[in-house]
Amino acid sequence: MQVRNLTPYAHLTYANEDAERRLFDILIVKATYQFVDGKLVTAIEQEPLNFSDTCYGEVNETPLRYPSDLVPYKPRADVIVVGDAHAPDGEAVETWDCSVSVGDLSHAVTVTGPRAWTYKRLGGWTLGDVEPVSHVPLRYDYAFGGMHPGPDDTIITDERNPLGLGLIDENETPRDVPITAPQVLEQGQKLTDPFRKLAPAGFGPVPPAWLPRRPLGGTYDQNWVNNVWPHWAADYDFAFHNSAARGMKANDFLRGD
Repeated sequence: MQVRNLTPYAHLTYANEDAERRLFDILIVKATYQFVDGKLVTAIEQEPLNFSDTCYGEVNETPLRYPSDLVPYKPRADVIVVGDAHAPDGEAVETWDCSVSVGDLSHAVTVTGPRAWTYKRLGGWTLGDVEPVSHVPLRYDYAFGGMHPGPDDTIITDERNPLGLGLIDENETPRDVPITAPQVLEQGQKLTDPFRKLAPAGFGPVPPAWLPRRPLGGTYDQNWVNNVWPHWAADYDFAFHNSAARGMKANDFLRGD
């Protein structure tokens, strides 16, 4: 296959295969636009192709910021937002809602200022007052999730978001330190039960090692090592490459007009 690129957009061609080892060609085209006077126009400086997942800081210690552009296929369009939620009028408040709409897709979250759960002998875990803020980063380290030491050198982890906030185990969570509560919640959610495992909310991409994305990559066991490597596992699903957050995957593909 030959490609003559007469556009200003970055492109790349390569080959891959599906779970049944059928080869196919891939053409990636990446376009960068910007808002000018309320209209979307082609940016003078085009973003280059991103060849690996990029985090905000250290890998596995900070959330995924940009997913790799090198994917063989996505069954649905991903919508990903990188940014902060700013309070109305820029004044510090305790909580507010923010949303994203693209075509038929619409997703909303509720953000709050910082607060924490503290344990008291009389009353158990109690949620403190909210500190008003003017903006909240829309990142998974501000959403529900987290990890902490468990019994016998184990680690209690929310595998949907190990970097999050607010994870409390009724029996194993240390009670001598406050547990910071999540600041990004699904729209309308209330923090009333310290042990309730909320769905991590946000607009950013989900890393490949987190649930529910990870199992879609397939089963890689000893049988795969002995009989399948270096090919994809038999239960590999192209949906593994959809990295958008819960509520941020389009039902199909977006129209560019």
